[in-house]
Amino acid sequence: MNIYKKDFPKSVSVVPQKRERKFPKSVSVPQKRERKFVISYKSISFQNCYFSLALAKEYSKLIAAKEITKSIEKNSKN
Repeated sequence: MNIYKKDFPKSVSVVPQKRERKFPKSVSVPQKRERKFVISYKSISFQNCYFSLALAKEYSKLIAAKEITKSIEKNSKN
């Protein structure tokens, strides 16, 4: 069974869709040769700073630990 373009209504176009690799907005690939994922974040001075993925994981753990300690301190005061 062959499907030709004329079999479809004019509003429908038969175009093979490419599957795009979707990355989070914070992740960018700086150079094609490197192939290392780099996570950028805005620092207090509004400059873009870059981390390797391993460093970013450690950094996110630190931030999470700080948030947890803040919430524990707030709850202990109440």
